[in-house]
Amino acid sequence: MRVVARVLASPRSLFEEMRSRDMLRECIRVLILASALAAASTAVSYTLVSVEFTPSVPSTVVAEVSRARAREAIASTLALPVGWLLATALAHTVAVVLGGYGSLRDTASITLASLSALIPYYLLSIAYSAISGGVTVVVESTTTQLALEEIRAKIAARILEEPLLRAAAMLSFFFTGWMGFTAGFGGRVVHRLPLSKAVAFALASLLGYTLGRLAAIVALSL
Repeated sequence: MRVVARVLASPRSLFEEMRSRDMLRECIRVLILASALAAASTAVSYTLVSVEFTPSVPSTVVAEVSRARAREAIASTLALPVGWLLATALAHTVAVVLGGYGSLRDTASITLASLSALIPYYLLSIAYSAISGGVTVVVESTTTQLALEEIRAKIAARILEEPLLRAAAMLSFFFTGWMGFTAGFGGRVVHRLPLSKAVAFALASLLGYTLGRLAAIVALSL
């Protein structure tokens, strides 16, 4: 996609063009692609985690855990669209308060374009999951909440044990930071914000995406 390639190779030219014309429709394709890759990455990772239960675990807990893991997978897919809406709202509020020149559509385009930074991470995650071995988690807890916490704890322990998994976890922070940098750069060029205010714009965007993920998880757990 043209927007993704330009964000990764020449963000300044992209945002300078964005300042002169509406690019929202083009940037929406980035959200569609990123959401599809996020869903694929989640699906692959979930299929590689085999959850087994000891005989002492009630069947109702087994069923609840399966449903909860399915909800978490759906939440991971919905997190980007929900997060984009919140990121746009928060970032544009900051831009207006700090004297930015761009419109709401400009802010929406910036936050969409910033998602391009996550696309390489999702592709790497899918590739790594496809070539790595699966993980078997044996659950002994007899309540749903404790069982879910046990699964997460054992997966986290596996990540700490495996160098490549640790590297993948660290990469997620790198690409998230790259997304924030891209948003801040867009705020600086399109909204003509000075550096300190562009940083605030970027942080507002990242906060929106974080809250979006939490909102999606909470909504699906109700």
